[in-house]
Amino acid sequence: MKRALYLLILPILLLSACKPPLPPMDEPLKEGIYGTYVIEAALMDCFPEGTVGEDEGSTYNCESSAVEIFTGSAIIGIDKYSPAVSPVFLANGERIMEGNMTNPFALQQEEFSAIRKIEDFALSQDQKTLFITSGFDRIKPDGSWDAWNTLLAMDVASGEVQVVRDSGIKDNPSSKELKGIFMDLLKAGHMKIEGLTTLPGNRLVFGVREIGESWKNPVYTSTFIECTYYEQNGKIMLKDDFRISYTMKTDSFMADLGLSSLNYDPVTNGIWATTSIELEEGEKLGSCIWFIPLSEYEKGGDAQILKTTKGEPIYMPHKAEGIAKMSNDNFLIIHDNDRTDVPIDVDGKQVSRQRHEALYSVVRIINVKQYSKEK
Repeated sequence: MKRALYLLILPILLLSACKPPLPPMDEPLKEGIYGTYVIEAALMDCFPEGTVGEDEGSTYNCESSAVEIFTGSAIIGIDKYSPAVSPVFLANGERIMEGNMTNPFALQQEEFSAIRKIEDFALSQDQKTLFITSGFDRIKPDGSWDAWNTLLAMDVASGEVQVVRDSGIKDNPSSKELKGIFMDLLKAGHMKIEGLTTLPGNRLVFGVREIGESWKNPVYTSTFIECTYYEQNGKIMLKDDFRISYTMKTDSFMADLGLSSLNYDPVTNGIWATTSIELEEGEKLGSCIWFIPLSEYEKGGDAQILKTTKGEPIYMPHKAEGIAKMSNDNFLIIHDNDRTDVPIDVDGKQVSRQRHEALYSVVRIINVKQYSKEK
């Protein structure tokens, strides 16, 4: 059942309203180096503790995987399915900052229960449409895995959701045609999408994390696929102009980094991206933040890794899954550490994430407007 969201009247505040004072800078900013202040990681409730999972007798695990900010709200996606709760919900920014997010607002559109493994969100530049992508990393001839190959478009004003490039299969809608397009472009037997953003000119960009012959032996990458979208009779349509538009070079910093999220920022006229590394269970996790000026994206230039005021790359001890610009110089990053327990400090105590909770960080980039010189 579809229902309106009434997002414009929700009493939700921007996270930046509670940002801490800027810490003193230990040295002047240098060309190409922008100091970064990582506000300590925190936990938030996604749904009530003990919520039933997909399998009988299991509890739902909040593996947060996507985030976007619009109309003053943080919208968060989960890449696991449960018949008991929606995988998409709105969060109150003020309560997130207070560590007191206990009653998220779940979105109940039926299309959200059809998609499997949400990987990223992207808000259109006119802020009228929210795109939601799955991973497009698996499929079966019998159609039982079609839901893992889905692109949704939600009208922000009405809350109505459509399946983009709908396969037209009754009771099993998907965008599985896109998987074939992606694989043909990449010339690979396996691929996985984890990033999504929009650019000026109605451009939609998918971020590829994995390519290879098989999911068993993936090659990690940060490859971008771009196409153009438009509206026709109230529906979002995609042009057949898909192309590989950019590949981010990350090996100079660390091998085997894979893209995990994208977010275009009109203020700095560039794309913010996160990369993370896949390790064996129990090993240390890590993620980096990058910035790609749009001018560099267009000509295949270099991305900039985010650094401290001392010029050292920021390396977060969590697996970043989503990044969103909140306002000014504040960014919200959603993490999913899979089965690796990485305790965080809460009021001087080491606390581990519980299955009904999501882990996030707020990152403040000092003098972020310096990036706008790339316009």
